[in-house]
Amino acid sequence: MESDCRDGMRSANLETFLWTVRLGSLSAAAEHLHLTQPAVTRRLQELERDLGVKLFRRSGRLVTPTNAAQALLPKVELVLREIAAMRATGQAVDEFRGRVRIGIAELIGLTWLDRLLTRIETTFPNLDVEIEVEVASGLVEGLKRRRLDVVFLPGKTTIDGVAQETIGSRSLRWIARPDLALPCGICSPDILREMPIILMPKGAEWYDLAMRWFATAGVQPRRVRTCNSVSVQTSLVRKGLGFGAMPVDLIHDELSNGSLVALPGLPTLPRVIYSVAYMMSDASPVMPQIVAIAKAESQFVDNIDVEE
Repeated sequence: MESDCRDGMRSANLETFLWTVRLGSLSAAAEHLHLTQPAVTRRLQELERDLGVKLFRRSGRLVTPTNAAQALLPKVELVLREIAAMRATGQAVDEFRGRVRIGIAELIGLTWLDRLLTRIETTFPNLDVEIEVEVASGLVEGLKRRRLDVVFLPGKTTIDGVAQETIGSRSLRWIARPDLALPCGICSPDILREMPIILMPKGAEWYDLAMRWFATAGVQPRRVRTCNSVSVQTSLVRKGLGFGAMPVDLIHDELSNGSLVALPGLPTLPRVIYSVAYMMSDASPVMPQIVAIAKAESQFVDNIDVEE
């Protein structure tokens, strides 16, 4: 049964309005809400009758919110947050149902994702968890378009209305196979200019940090290859196809057995700060608890501002 707001206004209509504004089309809102497009249209028409104002202008399949709709949007977000909070009041943890779509950077998937999922599933046994692995730009876009509910990413997002916290950091080192190691042992930007470099693609925090490392020294690397998979990148470095900028804990075994080496460099590569972020306006009541679980389980949290 659909819940009602004051004056008989249905929260389902407010939710439909919210997603139509955010996604910019009736079909996209219908897909997100698992409705038919005529059902979305009926809800919006009912809301317009309740309010006595025109909320959208149509242009083909797209809809543009009117000035009245833009003014209404923050009030609708507030009302829906309060409704969600009221529904959650007094509800036992194991009664939370539904799904949460989590976006993660691959490094988290290769290190402590198993611990995170175990804690979430233990705490919320009736919550369905979906995982999507992406680079930072893809995670931000997924959060912005509400394709993802919460993201764990390198760096931070500047999207309006986001709640985010730092969950740790990792430092990067230049890694190579021993037979590619530089004779002098020092890995400076100028020395690496002509060397084959394997990096995450543009839009990834690791790529940006490495390229700024070169730019600070006034150097432009000439042989850069990109790969959007950390595990594949590691494999390419392991097979001797180039130098990679990566956290040493990801390749602890290879460093221990000598199949890969970390090269000291001046200036050193900056640390990568990792964050968790979600949209405050439509967050599930369980979201703050998921963030708390992530901070407790993160293997990065003890490494903030600590040199290795």
